[in-house]
Amino acid sequence: MKKNKQITVPANAVVWWDDKAWVYVEKGSYVFVRTPVEITKTLENGAYTVTGIASSDVVVTTGVQLLLSEEMRGNMHMEDD
Repeated sequence: MKKNKQITVPANAVVWWDDKAWVYVEKGSYVFVRTPVEITKTLENGAYTVTGIASSDVVVTTGVQLLLSEEMRGNMHMEDD
């Protein structure tokens, strides 16, 4: 479960926030954790080679921007309190 190993992920799995690349990793039923990754290479097919996740991690590839939006919306409500 090494996280410094290079893993290939599709471009649509990567979301950019705060000048950093992130992916969402599924941790359970409807539980997704935003995880920072370092892009080490951009491939010709539009995919990325990244470090920061394990090869056994289940990476979300659809609806990633929606997950980020929902996460940020939840954080905004907490800041208003």
